[in-house]
Amino acid sequence: MPGMIDIHCHLREPGFEHKGTIETESKSAVKGGFTTICPMPNTKPTPDNLDTLTWIINKGKEVNLCNILPFASVTKGEKGEELVNFKELLEAGAIRILR
Repeated sequence: MPGMIDIHCHLREPGFEHKGTIETESKSAVKGGFTTICPMPNTKPTPDNLDTLTWIINKGKEVNLCNILPFASVTKGEKGEELVNFKELLEAGAIRILR
């Protein structure tokens, strides 16, 4: 059977490393049979800009345990006030824009 895809997970990093990191959450995913994970955009800072989004993508590549296809936040800081640059984030690797 091919690896499964988790389309709703939480990587915690950046911002909540005391709960988990990209490495620890990736290890958990792989142990459960997942080869691709799609983390929610609820980190601090949230992936609402190129720097944070590319950091998450690059950290996932560095850890290199499974594919990480992150969601990006729909608004800056998930505050519901100012929209992000959808095109820029999707072109940079966000799988979709959420929340």
